[in-house]
Amino acid sequence: MRFSVHGGVQINVNERIQLTPQLLLMKQGTAMEQMIGMSVRMPASATADLLAGINYRINDALAPYLAVGYGQWLFGFSYDVAAGELGKQVPGTSSFELSLTYTGLPSGRPIRYLSCPRL
Repeated sequence: MRFSVHGGVQINVNERIQLTPQLLLMKQGTAMEQMIGMSVRMPASATADLLAGINYRINDALAPYLAVGYGQWLFGFSYDVAAGELGKQVPGTSSFELSLTYTGLPSGRPIRYLSCPRL
């Protein structure tokens, strides 16, 4: 069984800048991953946002990232820098990562709750 908890909260610093602290906890068998992070989001133009942040995987790695948001989409780039024992013992364990994220419903559309019947 896999146990996973993740979350964050978007804090409006002012009408242009948002800070988002985030947390991830995952456990499966004897493996455990814990990650904390912080990002800042600000307008880059009239239609796009710029997002920058860093995550720290406890005792393992740092992952700085940059992203561009357009509408409900976010295109991101990060670099996972191995900082734990694996990174010290095995060269080449750091990696580049690309992400494409869809974040919710278009604004103005009502949220429709779905009913899941019991099986």
